[in-house]
Amino acid sequence: MAGDESVVARLFVIPLVLVAGAKSKATLADIVPDIGEITALLETHGAVGATRNFGLSNALAPLQTLGRITPSQVYRWTHNFTASGVPREIEAEAIEVAPGREQVHPRFLIGAGIARRVAPSFLETAANRPDGHPLGAPGRGGHGRDSHQHELGVRRHSA
Repeated sequence: MAGDESVVARLFVIPLVLVAGAKSKATLADIVPDIGEITALLETHGAVGATRNFGLSNALAPLQTLGRITPSQVYRWTHNFTASGVPREIEAEAIEVAPGREQVHPRFLIGAGIARRVAPSFLETAANRPDGHPLGAPGRGGHGRDSHQHELGVRRHSA
């Protein structure tokens, strides 16, 4: 064989900064209802680089969840991703919004991309769009800040 054709699952974490405010106490869901929409946006805008087989957990994981993932779990997830018995559940945490002020709630989306062991990782290729501009920078096709806010459905809600 000319090269290493084995595949691995490469884990990644996408940080989210959620800012919420309400007039009365509110609880926001601990999951993303349609994670497929986010996955499609990442693919459409070249954010996944060369990775074509990837998935995201719909759990909005707090930092404490990341801290409980052990190196041995990461190893099992990346090297035995098809094995049954390897737990893949990600703990989510609802967002409790206290009344009267805006609050920041960091959460994380955890994902994995399946790729040949010798291929560049998601992280190595995700920063550059196909048109050569960095991801998130203004460029052809309306990839600037304003178009992302519209495409991601950013809205202001009052509670």
